[in-house]
Amino acid sequence: MLKKSISGLLCAATALVLPFATVTARAETGLPESTFSPSYILGDIDGDVTVTAADARLCLRASAKLQTLTQEQQQAADVFSDGEITAANARKILRVSAKLERFEVLLKVGQAYVLPPLRSAGSGMYQWNYSVSPSIGIGVKEETVFPWEDTDLIGAPSETTYTFLAQNPGTYTVTLQLKASWETAPINEISFIIKVMDVVIKQSSQISVINS
Repeated sequence: MLKKSISGLLCAATALVLPFATVTARAETGLPESTFSPSYILGDIDGDVTVTAADARLCLRASAKLQTLTQEQQQAADVFSDGEITAANARKILRVSAKLERFEVLLKVGQAYVLPPLRSAGSGMYQWNYSVSPSIGIGVKEETVFPWEDTDLIGAPSETTYTFLAQNPGTYTVTLQLKASWETAPINEISFIIKVMDVVIKQSSQISVINS
């Protein structure tokens, strides 16, 4: 029965080749209102920093009470921000994995959305890069650290945290790609939409950003 359900989801995703749609992830956490800093990537239930059909399968199993998710996995699976995990969530995750949809983050002017740290494979190898379209209206802060002991080693891996600050109302597409400088195709990609509402939040002077 589960295999048939997953097969049905795959067929639905390939049959409905529509323009990019959006899924809402409301910026509601226990953090100060100006910052939305989840420890997960929406839809990435298995925690491999990529949204795939495997995540949709986990979500589908959880909706059928065949899989128990951790709290963080439940948050990643809650793509409608309604506290429910159903087959509809699995379908959305599957469509995002097939690049038929993007998740959506809603922010007010002055709010910041912080992605969890993304690991790169070291200097001169695979690195994360970002783009924002349109380029004006979202400020970006990029912080890279070397959390391992051999930080003086050439090519040591690093982790980069990206903060996206809502500066002007509008709809923005954010794309992050992991690829080597000599390659054109990325080995991993994260893409989502930030929708900024015309409500101003007083911004802390501690957040310094640059426009992409």
